[in-house]
Amino acid sequence: ITFCCLVCASNPKACCTPKQWQATVIQDGSSISQKKGLGVSLLTGKISVYYDSVNKRVRVDEENSLNPVNITTIHDLGKNISYYIYGTNCTISVLKGKFTDFCIPKNSSYNGNRTLGGSLLVDAWGLHYQDSSKFARIDVTRNKCMPVTETFFQSSVKTSSAVYATNVFSDVQTTIKSAKIFDKPIVCTNTIKSSMQMMDIDLRTMLWGWGLDNGRPSQRHFMKLHSSQMPDVSHNEHYIKYMQKLQKNTDDKDNFNLRDMEALRKILKNFL
Repeated sequence: ITFCCLVCASNPKACCTPKQWQATVIQDGSSISQKKGLGVSLLTGKISVYYDSVNKRVRVDEENSLNPVNITTIHDLGKNISYYIYGTNCTISVLKGKFTDFCIPKNSSYNGNRTLGGSLLVDAWGLHYQDSSKFARIDVTRNKCMPVTETFFQSSVKTSSAVYATNVFSDVQTTIKSAKIFDKPIVCTNTIKSSMQMMDIDLRTMLWGWGLDNGRPSQRHFMKLHSSQMPDVSHNEHYIKYMQKLQKNTDDKDNFNLRDMEALRKILKNFL
């Protein structure tokens, strides 16, 4: 009995990261689809992350092998504003919602600990989903609860596909070097606010979502980005035919592959 109590007592509790930190996240992943022949996409990328729960804001700068341009997202709930930059295009939105701290969910399972590099003690946590097709695991330091690695897996019977991604956190600092990183980007100088977003900000979910989407912007984000910078094309026959084809051939409407993204950009470019 004494032994069992000691084992139970040694298990740490689910924790939260420090209130402010920044890091470089190295991302690797792959997706496999068998619906139209075996297709494999490989993802490698780098994400610069700035997290500030004191002032309820995050910034994520992303570049990866499946996206032809870099993407920057700034969500600042303290100032109720959001900047989304795709290449050199900027969208500014009024932002309303709730900020969620970067924490291990309380219903997570403790999967034990290990030592990295001879001295860094990390704890492994498994996350539970109602959807059994999803799996996630995160390793955090015993001291300060800083994220070290994240692993995601998602499969789909409907589309005969699977996605796997891993994030490795490097150059982690428990402060943010400059608060100016959250200022309005220069590329957004002449952009006016185009819409209202009702959105809860959760950096952990944002990073996992990008991993499972293989780093691609969703159709919703892509269309929103361009809609504020072009005339109404909803009645254009080329646009209508293309969107009908896209919706017919795409089971997951948020899964915007690179070929579709480039084709749609060419159509929209004629109206800019």
